[in-house]
Amino acid sequence: MINNLHSRNRGLQLVLKLYILFFLGGCVSLPSEPFRVEPIKAELLLKDICKQNNIYWQWDSISQVVTLNLPRGEAKLLVGSNIVLVAGTEIILDEPIRISKSSVVVPQDFEIKVIGDLIVRSMDIDKCILQKVQSVVIDAGHGGKDSGAIGRSGIYEKHVVLDISKRVKKILQRNKLKVVMTRDNDDFETLKRRTEIACDEKVDIFVSIHANSSLSRSASGVEVYSLQDLDRVGKNEDQRKINTKIMFKGLSMDQNSSDLQDIVSDMLYVRKKPESDILAQKVVDRISKLTKASNRGMKESKFFVVRNTLMPAILVEVGFLSNPKEERLLNTSAYRQKIAVGLSRGILDYASSQ
Repeated sequence: MINNLHSRNRGLQLVLKLYILFFLGGCVSLPSEPFRVEPIKAELLLKDICKQNNIYWQWDSISQVVTLNLPRGEAKLLVGSNIVLVAGTEIILDEPIRISKSSVVVPQDFEIKVIGDLIVRSMDIDKCILQKVQSVVIDAGHGGKDSGAIGRSGIYEKHVVLDISKRVKKILQRNKLKVVMTRDNDDFETLKRRTEIACDEKVDIFVSIHANSSLSRSASGVEVYSLQDLDRVGKNEDQRKINTKIMFKGLSMDQNSSDLQDIVSDMLYVRKKPESDILAQKVVDRISKLTKASNRGMKESKFFVVRNTLMPAILVEVGFLSNPKEERLLNTSAYRQKIAVGLSRGILDYASSQ
């Protein structure tokens, strides 16, 4: 009986591979060595994932084939295999799909590779108010000689946030947004230069990405900072004046009129404060929901990059490298992708809000 079952499973896998070979010849080829990430030991039930994301699915217990109706087409899974076919494209999972207590169990990377990123890609960009957000600066914190926080295992904040920033860039670009990075590699950029890049590019929003640290190893979760109210001195900070000149150097206004520039700067500030709050709340809610991390909420601060940019700006703390559990998670590709998807969804939520 056992031998027959094994033979049957091998036969089903052979059928699936032949289907891929002969009918999907133009698809992306299998990588010879699939990238492995540190496993997170938890059992993910397919029925729970589909329920959370309102996805219709069915499982043929005879053929052991599972079918999902996703936004971009049908997905086919075979119990015992790590290959998923989505609208004719192969997706390779880290582990095979299996049955446990009469339920279909999927590996940890299933939600990101098959569900999460796919839903972001399939969002109807026509619903976005493009006049509100057409371009974004993604600011990966620290870099070069500035490592940022360092985890107990030796993981550097600058590397974690750069990786997440690149993932966010890809998702937003797929949704037709222009993305400007303050750094694309392990370079050091001053805070002054980061704000100048945003103003020179005349982007619509500024998002700075960081990882947190605390003297308390129990501190955990995600939090997003918006701008704290500025007094008259703060509004007249030298860097804000420089950035105002940079942002409006190409406009047909009297460049020598300090009064006119002050008026425009004040108008931008009046808009920036409430819009930054809205953006911050949407981002923190999305990340915490997708990652299941503690939601530490939207907070206010006068961080240099937040107060000296003229557009809505936030600073995202994606987790605590000082927390052993979150450090392990932040060291995995799967968790970083979850953060990137959640952060991107928050930005797109803001883009489509009235």
